[in-house]
Amino acid sequence: MYFAMKCLGNENEEKIININSEPDRWKFIYDIAKAYGFEGIHIGSNVGDDMYVEEYKLDLNNIPDYFTDLKFTLHLGGHDRFICEKDCKTFDEKLENAFKVAVKHKIYDISLHPLDISGFTATEKSLSLEFFHKTISKWVKVTLQNNVSLSL
Repeated sequence: MYFAMKCLGNENEEKIININSEPDRWKFIYDIAKAYGFEGIHIGSNVGDDMYVEEYKLDLNNIPDYFTDLKFTLHLGGHDRFICEKDCKTFDEKLENAFKVAVKHKIYDISLHPLDISGFTATEKSLSLEFFHKTISKWVKVTLQNNVSLSL
């Protein structure tokens, strides 16, 4: 069973937000996961250039070494539109940053919810799927090479 960081509970969310140092915030999360007997942590984030978990002010590059006894999955926030090359580039950069962190910290799965095509015309849907496929194709190879699964 995995501990979802988005589900700390109101009481714990208030506590972690008020913890001054990032190492102490990481320790708090670790202690919660271990206290409940979770085997891993599902980190939810809109990973950007800073590799930052916004709500709790955590940098995913700074996951302490003592977390190695827990498995990690990374939920990469959704990317709603793929209608031009710029959208592909933005998503590609998110994936690149996510894979760097995944390999560094032995995160074994990156899960994506990349498309919300509700309200799109048939042409926009087709174009969006085409751009998404173009972007994701190279990452399938990267996942296999680095033993990181990519869940869609």
